[in-house]
Amino acid sequence: MKTVCSVLVLLAMFTMHVPQAYSTGGQCNEIRDALERISALKPGSTRGEAARTLTPDGGISTRTAQTMTLRGCPYIKVDIQFSVSGPNPDSLLSDRIVSISKPYLEVPHPD
Repeated sequence: MKTVCSVLVLLAMFTMHVPQAYSTGGQCNEIRDALERISALKPGSTRGEAARTLTPDGGISTRTAQTMTLRGCPYIKVDIQFSVSGPNPDSLLSDRIVSISKPYLEVPHPD
């Protein structure tokens, strides 16, 4: 009897952890595409490369630490640490990403 119960418990646990089929419609595709665009940015990418996908969020930021939002959906954000490439503002787009957070959702901050 114990063996039968153990097998049933194991089967129940296994079936609870079997992944369901992924949705491929509408908003899921848009979210997948957004995550893929953001995940293309890696440490070593430039601020100019990030600017093609992201735009600065409102609120306080510095040249080395900035929260940025996805172009077209300001609710999707990442926090980025940059290394400064030069002292003048002309070199701003050459700054390199040191680290980038995982994307997260948050209401946009107005300036």
